[in-house]
Amino acid sequence: MPDDNPQLRQVALPLEHHWAENAVTRFASEFSIQIGQGVCYLSFYEVIPPLLVGSPEEIQAKVASMGSIRAEGIVRVVVTAEKLQEILNAIQSTVGPASPGGSEEIESKEAPK
Repeated sequence: MPDDNPQLRQVALPLEHHWAENAVTRFASEFSIQIGQGVCYLSFYEVIPPLLVGSPEEIQAKVASMGSIRAEGIVRVVVTAEKLQEILNAIQSTVGPASPGGSEEIESKEAPK
């Protein structure tokens, strides 16, 4: 136990954020949020629209027969409710000044390592 030994003390070390060289960046055009007991599931999806070729009638028939378009899950993250609030605050402080749909660039607060 740390309290049993007065010689022990806590030391805070900074995190070094790192991505593997073979990490793949994917475009997430859809997302979902599920709330569990004290945790939140953040799921991100990539939608690749189908290639539709042919006459307008052929395209319309193909679309009518499809029923749905697949959204492929690319990442699912589980965070605590407290961490979700930190994420929301970070998003609001980063994106807040940018207008929705505007052309302003969003800068990262932290540079990836």
